[in-house]
Amino acid sequence: MSEEGARARRLVEGLNRDIRDGEGTSSLMERFDLLSGLIVLKVMDERLGCQAFRDPAPAPALRALASRIAADDTGLFAWRTLPIPVSDATLSACAARLARIDLLSVGDDLAGLAYEELLRRTFDKGDNQQFFTPRNVVDFMLGLVSDRLAGRVCDPACGTGGFLVRALAMLRDRGLGAHLVGMEVDERLARATRANLVLCAADDAKVRHLPGSGSLAQGAVELSGGDFDVVITNPPFGSDTTDRATLDDFVLGRGRASRRRGVLFVERCLDLLRPGGVACMVVDESITSGRAQADVRTLILERAAMLAVVALPETAFMPYASVRTSILLFERKSGPGKGPETFFARAGQVGRRPSGESHPEDDLPGILRAHRAHVGAMSTGEPCGQAEWFTARTEGAGSDARLDIAAHHPDRLRVAKLLESSRHPVLTLSSICERRYEPVRPDRDIDGLTFTHVGLSDMEPHTGLMRPVQVARHSVKGPVLRYMPGDVIMSRLRPELRKVCFVPLDQPAGHVSPECVVLVSRTDDAGRPVLLPGLLAELLRSDVTMDQVRHIVTGIGRPRLGTAALMSLSLPVPPPDEQARMLADLHEALAMARKLQDRARLALEEARRREKEGRDALLLDAFGVR
Repeated sequence: MSEEGARARRLVEGLNRDIRDGEGTSSLMERFDLLSGLIVLKVMDERLGCQAFRDPAPAPALRALASRIAADDTGLFAWRTLPIPVSDATLSACAARLARIDLLSVGDDLAGLAYEELLRRTFDKGDNQQFFTPRNVVDFMLGLVSDRLAGRVCDPACGTGGFLVRALAMLRDRGLGAHLVGMEVDERLARATRANLVLCAADDAKVRHLPGSGSLAQGAVELSGGDFDVVITNPPFGSDTTDRATLDDFVLGRGRASRRRGVLFVERCLDLLRPGGVACMVVDESITSGRAQADVRTLILERAAMLAVVALPETAFMPYASVRTSILLFERKSGPGKGPETFFARAGQVGRRPSGESHPEDDLPGILRAHRAHVGAMSTGEPCGQAEWFTARTEGAGSDARLDIAAHHPDRLRVAKLLESSRHPVLTLSSICERRYEPVRPDRDIDGLTFTHVGLSDMEPHTGLMRPVQVARHSVKGPVLRYMPGDVIMSRLRPELRKVCFVPLDQPAGHVSPECVVLVSRTDDAGRPVLLPGLLAELLRSDVTMDQVRHIVTGIGRPRLGTAALMSLSLPVPPPDEQARMLADLHEALAMARKLQDRARLALEEARRREKEGRDALLLDAFGVR
């Protein structure tokens, strides 16, 4: 943030204190109304050259100025009963603070700053699921549409107008003009957007307060004129719409008792675009990958060309929400034919900690550079930070029309080709083995004081090692699963850790966490395992499995692999004699690796010993002891 922007934030904090301390009965939202109104009043004072904020008796001068402005625009201020409903003392304190800053020189989203400052410690979203969109996300999304930003620009869920304000600044930097339109279901936020645009002297911009269903209401497209060149928005997607008339106005709502607003907003954005227009919007992960929302993705791909999908981390909108989201960029089709390849990217960091505080690591600028290189048909270079990106076609996304990065990841496509080209049979896991599902309640089904147990923490990631421990049977209240020597145990929770263990034949039976699946190899007609358990464990830990798993893992905080999805994985099955040779070769390689690791450890210890001896000798020489 610029120094002027930092001053603006301090100004908002000070004004909030002045109003809170001077008007003890004011609510949080009343303070927001007053803050927004005073900021607008200060800008109008600067434009008109009235100097009311510097008047020796500022309160009467400001009330007179507010009445004068409200006479021309009755909807600009939130207060309706008085020209500024605070005491003269409070108004004078605010005036003294505002007189010290020139607001016309501040380019930041001031109403947005006020909204964030007042709400950032409440962690509450409003009734309409609105929350503040971080400025770096706003700037990134505008960067995605920068080459198309012109003409008629709309935010159908404009909040405090952050997208419109930043779009206006970008257009003015280029010497361009545009017709800006905002729509908002919340009257207070619609007024805040108007205030923001007044601060920016966007006199021809339109902000429409649409009560009830907001921009989802019938006739909203006709009311706004539709036919937009650019639609850019972060709509609400957490609540449902049950209004029959609203649902019937949407392909995605007809015949349903309810539909999530985030789903209907996707269709509304498509409706608002002219052919050839582009939309850039935030959606939750169910839109890009959820099975229940396949019809949403089908509608997008029927009506639009998907230009970019950028997955954001869960922290992107903290502290207001912890949710996996993606930014979609699509172009309304003007005729039949395939669109360009889709640019896919995943950001690991977006400049925000889980607490909501900012920090310097942000992958979005690098992703934006890569996208611009992709649009310019140049090499995108290597990923930086925690980001990754690639291009792929979305037309062949399958029956569920997946649009998420995992479904189109090059590693998944690579392993699919690898399995197709295998010279050995490729079978599903359910054909190779069966589940041993023998749940036990230790506190009631096991005799003795303790029993052998393997928890998730007792399974090492990547190595295949596990450490059975003895635990008191009454300390485990829930069910556990029984395993036998020769079984393979795989954790379904966080499968990327590759916790897959083969139970040695000389190890006794035991029990394992229900977050695992216990697998028993099937046998062929000769009584031999279809796939040796040791080899099965190795293949389940391999990239062949992980690259198949990445797009079928579900859950956010505790991602896991469903049992049915797990059993549908495909693995190559070499002939039995080759399986034995492969395992023998692997064991020989692992034994050699352990020897080398031991040698390296001893060499490192020797190096540290010699270093210490040398430094000790130096000290002895320095004191003349030696």
